[in-house]
Parts: sequence; structure tokens; C-alpha cells
Amino acid sequence: MAPARVLVSACLLGDAVRWDGGHKRLDAAVLRRWQAEGRVVGFCPECAAGLPVPR
Repeated sequence: MAPARVLVSACLLGDAVRWDGGHKRLDAAVLRRWQAEGRVVGFCPECAAGLPVPR
């Protein structure tokens, strides 16, 4: 059985998708572990809805 996937805001993963074109990278041990396991799915709801960067 594959491990559960974890949806994480893209800006917390370091993607420059925030309103000002920046990011808010989160350096947390659990997030690094999930990334190493291939569990993290990055997602930006604002970009998915078609909003531009920067906004």
C-alpha cells in the first residue's frame, strides 16, 4: 500500500506564488521527511483559480 499523500500549500514549499511574487518556505523536519518519501503534493489554490503572480 502506498503512503498517504499530503497536500501542502505551494508557497510553503518555496514556490514563488504569493500575492507579492514571493514564498514562505517552511523548514520543518516533518515536511522534509514527507518530501523525501515522495508524499508531498504542492498546490496553490489561487493559481489554480487563475489568479496571476504577483496579484
